[in-house]
Amino acid sequence: MEALKVRGLCRSYGDRKVLDDLSFTLEAGRFEALMGPSGSGKSTFLHLVAGLLSADSGEILVGGSDVARMGDAQATKFRRRHVGVVFQAFNLLGERTVRENILLPLALDGAAKDARAVARLEGLAAALGIADRLDGRADELSGGEQQRVAI
Repeated sequence: MEALKVRGLCRSYGDRKVLDDLSFTLEAGRFEALMGPSGSGKSTFLHLVAGLLSADSGEILVGGSDVARMGDAQATKFRRRHVGVVFQAFNLLGERTVRENILLPLALDGAAKDARAVARLEGLAAALGIADRLDGRADELSGGEQQRVAI
């Protein structure tokens, strides 16, 4: 089964082609490394796959859904439900609790008060070693703890 399929992906910034006719398939259950020098298009590619940027042309199929053809609202919902993006700065709401930060995507989907969601949150927090930090503010966490909350 394909987790990701990219066909003919192109993206430019002005005259500079960053991705030019990129095509490949990533099978489900595999781990791959994306490597290259600074400016080679790694972040651009990841932003395209997550639906944070639009492609100039090509297809990006994530789990069979064509991210390249989604509008902003559809891409936002798709990310919230199917794609995990951990930014270098983690993008947590520092004045909110760890619990509130973790539940934010579920709150946006109207499911933050669902008993299964709360149970899942507690299980994930325990597995990530942050269960004792759920009621503390996100800006009081160490960098490693912030990274785990973002995940």
